[in-house]
Amino acid sequence: GRTASQGWYQGCGGDVGSVSRNYDWDTILLPTLCQASTTTTSTRTATMTSTLSMTSTLTTAQASYSFPAYATGDQIQNLEIQPGTFDFTIDMTVTPSKLSYGILAAMDRAGDGTRQFRLETFASGRVAFANAGISESNGNAWGDPSGYSSDLVTPTAVLSVGTATRITVNRQGAAFKLFVNGAQVDSYMGSSVTQLTASSDNKPFCIGSRLPGINTPFQGQITAGSFTYAVTMQVGTTVALELASGWRAYGGPYGTPMLLLGDGLCFVDGLIKSGSWGHLATLPAQCRPSKRLIFNLNNNDTTSRVDVETDGNITWVAGGKSYSWISLSGITISPGIPVNTLIGEWLASLWRPIWISYVHFAVRHLCCTRPDQVW
Repeated sequence: GRTASQGWYQGCGGDVGSVSRNYDWDTILLPTLCQASTTTTSTRTATMTSTLSMTSTLTTAQASYSFPAYATGDQIQNLEIQPGTFDFTIDMTVTPSKLSYGILAAMDRAGDGTRQFRLETFASGRVAFANAGISESNGNAWGDPSGYSSDLVTPTAVLSVGTATRITVNRQGAAFKLFVNGAQVDSYMGSSVTQLTASSDNKPFCIGSRLPGINTPFQGQITAGSFTYAVTMQVGTTVALELASGWRAYGGPYGTPMLLLGDGLCFVDGLIKSGSWGHLATLPAQCRPSKRLIFNLNNNDTTSRVDVETDGNITWVAGGKSYSWISLSGITISPGIPVNTLIGEWLASLWRPIWISYVHFAVRHLCCTRPDQVW
């Protein structure tokens, strides 16, 4: 790094001399605070408890959700879960009070065949996992009330009244596997990786039922349940940003809004137009912050306040909206970094946090930064 007299300081790998300038940004990180590993973990609690962990060997995210115990008729939902095209695992212990057709877990709305899935039980005691990427058959006396069943199904009855049984389903690429009490009982290889969900579908992940309301509830108890999905993308990958609320790419010389995955950082750029002010776009799981962030973005001759939330939503909050477009360039995320417990040691020149839920530091490549926060 540059010398202290030049105004830039090295935060790791050696001692730093005395500070010759006393500006607000003259904050030095002690070398002892720097770690060789760039792995960080944050935990947040919503309807279901979730943990997001990031590693920077590649840009990788693993989101793990633990859901509360279910009893017949409970409504347990979570809108954060969006497995999309990612690998995932659903794991739970089920104890039926009655053998009937019911839903164990689903992102599914009755009568809507768009991007959805369900883990379901039949009156025969069999369990199946259904989605558009898995073929199905009909005429099955042991299937659902219409005789249908996914082709990823237990070959025999595995559930009985009053008996606890562990059910697990996972996807790796286009391959699906179904497990009972830890043993694989069926598998299915799809022709391609199916996009199971999109946040714009507004379908929450449900335990014990599907939409609308409490539809086709499972009769019994579901415990020790979790949903985990992971994404691994090569550093430097550029992907199209998922837009919301009718927003679309401005096009022409401004191209398409994109998301660049750097080494521990995610960068958004591009111009969007003709949508409803509010929810503008959604970041994927590997690019979501652990705290709500505030950014100032351009709306022609005015400035707009745009927030990035922990569920990945990019939301217009206040400020300029006099024109039918807004620039998203300038949004930069350090995913998954929690509020630092040493924040008191890091602030200098009488600066202090106003709203602690908005504050964090990011240490990347020997630079100490203060991302666009409220101070």
